[in-house]
Amino acid sequence: MVSSKEVLEKQAIQNNNISLEIPEIFNISDEILNNIDEKGSELKKIIEEKKKGFDFIIVDTPGHYNKLSKALHEQADVIVTPINDSFLDLDLLGQVSSDDLSNSKVGLRLENV
Repeated sequence: MVSSKEVLEKQAIQNNNISLEIPEIFNISDEILNNIDEKGSELKKIIEEKKKGFDFIIVDTPGHYNKLSKALHEQADVIVTPINDSFLDLDLLGQVSSDDLSNSKVGLRLENV
């Protein structure tokens, strides 16, 4: 079902002759994914090549830490990660001093990035 907002946005784009580029979806081959230790440099070359044609590259990685996410995080300029607002999730990012709210220790999740 299409909302009225989506219809209005589409009409505005058409009426104003706005050209929107379609994003490219690129899947990394299973050979690279399954052999990330050996193929890490190949993955880096692929991303460097893609950077030449785009302003932004968004990579969706698994929700857990593994060799692939490590290799991709090492190449990222920015990492956006959803977290819950529980103390367990916040502890993965770092520990905050209760005295002055300063960052007293980098958490396990950030140590690996």
